[in-house]
Amino acid sequence: PEHIYNLPGRYIPLMVISDTFGCTYTMPPIDTIYVYPYPQSFFTYDGTCYGYPVQFNTQSLSNDTTITSYLWEFIQDNKRDTSTAIAPKFTFPIGGIPTVKLTTVNKAGCSNTFSDVIRLKSLTADFVPEAKFNCVGNQIKIKSNVFSDTAIQTYKWEIGGQFFSDSAFTYLAPKTGPLQVRLVVTNAIGCSDTFISSKIIIGDTLPPLDLEILRVTVLDDYTLQLDHKKSVISDFESYHYFRKTGSGFIDVGEQMDINKTTFKESGLNSLNTVYCYKVEVKNACGLMSDTITHYEHCSVENKAIGGINHATVVWNHYQGWQTIDHYEIWREDHKNPGTYSYLDQVPNDVNQYVDSNIVCHVSHHYKIRAVEQLGNSQESFSDTCEATPIWMNTVPPNELVRASVVDDKYITIDWDSSIHPKVPIKNYVLEKSNDGIVYSFFGKFEQDIFTTEDKKVLVDNKSYFYRTYAIDECEDTSGYYNFGKTILLKADTSGDQRPFLNWSTYQGWHEGVDFYSFEILNPDGTFTTLGTTQANDTSWVDNVTNLNQRPEYCYRIIGHRMPASGKKEVVSISNVDCSPVYSRIWVPNAFTPNKDNLNEKFKTPGIYIVDYHLMIFNRWGEKVFESFDFDDNWDGTYQGKPCQQDAYAVIVETIGVDRISRSHFGTVTLLR
Repeated sequence: PEHIYNLPGRYIPLMVISDTFGCTYTMPPIDTIYVYPYPQSFFTYDGTCYGYPVQFNTQSLSNDTTITSYLWEFIQDNKRDTSTAIAPKFTFPIGGIPTVKLTTVNKAGCSNTFSDVIRLKSLTADFVPEAKFNCVGNQIKIKSNVFSDTAIQTYKWEIGGQFFSDSAFTYLAPKTGPLQVRLVVTNAIGCSDTFISSKIIIGDTLPPLDLEILRVTVLDDYTLQLDHKKSVISDFESYHYFRKTGSGFIDVGEQMDINKTTFKESGLNSLNTVYCYKVEVKNACGLMSDTITHYEHCSVENKAIGGINHATVVWNHYQGWQTIDHYEIWREDHKNPGTYSYLDQVPNDVNQYVDSNIVCHVSHHYKIRAVEQLGNSQESFSDTCEATPIWMNTVPPNELVRASVVDDKYITIDWDSSIHPKVPIKNYVLEKSNDGIVYSFFGKFEQDIFTTEDKKVLVDNKSYFYRTYAIDECEDTSGYYNFGKTILLKADTSGDQRPFLNWSTYQGWHEGVDFYSFEILNPDGTFTTLGTTQANDTSWVDNVTNLNQRPEYCYRIIGHRMPASGKKEVVSISNVDCSPVYSRIWVPNAFTPNKDNLNEKFKTPGIYIVDYHLMIFNRWGEKVFESFDFDDNWDGTYQGKPCQQDAYAVIVETIGVDRISRSHFGTVTLLR
């Protein structure tokens, strides 16, 4: 069970036990409970001037036991300071009504808190001069400007070794510059405050010297900036800035901080106006430097006019520096608007520049940077100006090097780059035509791609035309340098059954064709050159190739470009086409191997025979000769001995290039 004792004292708890029959039993006491009182926290304090120590004294009590700890809390503007002393001193840094709390704990562990607010008395010493401007040799009237929530008891002034005790007094200023004044005030409750200041400046009765302007520069087209040197006078009051107008100079700004030597004026229009400024210094006596004799500084304003492939920029000379070193022309990067970079520079006596490094159909923006020679090494930027030149650009065309058939399947097209373009090339465009008259778009390629393939072609049916042109980064296009027409070969047979080739000439090379060469396809897929012909020939009969024992008679034509200085060798290859040949074979019925050099061997003339098999038997069925080669003919011998004159059985089996199979059974008579 729990029990709360509401009064301090000594208590003996007893336990009484009862059962269900109504019997009770009181257990003997086994312990004594001591209940202690809470301590009584309380404090007093002496002195309530902020900025001075306040003495706090505890008046706390604790009956029947002693206080073992003290915790003081000083709370002001959400800031909390603490102390564990019995009688602490604490200084409040600012006036107001802070809260103080005291928590005491006695030996029994019981604690109690007392809280109170302290009303601090405020006292702030200060003074002001009666006049805004104070000149050397004049009587300066100074009066107190004290803040206090109680009556002021005393004033103690000290200035220049002299002492005063009134709330206001006059003082004869003997020299220029800051005047140090010390004021100590005490109020009715003994609070005091001291204020030492040199805020009163004694001004000279002579006007200050002119201040040197460093530069006037355009920050943006509507804001100008003036920079000047810092004043060195001890009686400085303010800077004053003047801008020239049609009726003279007007005051456009004031700066009271001697260290701030930059003035900016917005809301102007530097695109059409040159702005001139002066800066003057005012001293503490109210005198201003001479605005009439002071040199003015004027901004640079420029304009640009567009011409054919150029822009002319003109500007007024910067005014104010003793000598200008040079002028720099800066131009905006049209790919990065707002970013200007150095373009060129001109001597100090030049105020015009022709920019011929124009690119594309775009407007160009400029600004001028004037650079001071020696002196303070300053710079001044002008406003911006815009010009739109008349862009006239001839993009050099690029050459189509060749169009050539590859593997009798597709066409490869090669081209060169444009030579010395004024603007970098961005793309090459390839066009295709079936008749050389109407061209259609084939593809657009990056500036470093110079070849492609056309697989949508029927190379054995027709020739194809190709041409290319260049596109530069200004989107200007070139004309066409040339075109390329592929070679189309048609193979046939002549009247005497020889392969006959007819082709269309390669067209498009400015140098022309030097010659054509002929190649025949070998069974292993390679080609063998058979000969050449002149550039104006378009047909050729193959009188070179053996007409037997080849699987096919397929050819291609290669056109060779006329050699040109500085150019590599270029060829264009035609399609592959096969002659439509017809196989033939003749079997004679007699021969005379009698050494008269006439009809000495048994030969079976034929053309376009791929496979050949000859067998000869005597009348007893004995094979006396066998050959698989047209050039291996029977000489009428058997095993090195002449055969007798007689009739011999002949079997000839052939397969032609046209895949026709023949078997000939007959006889041949050997005559001697």
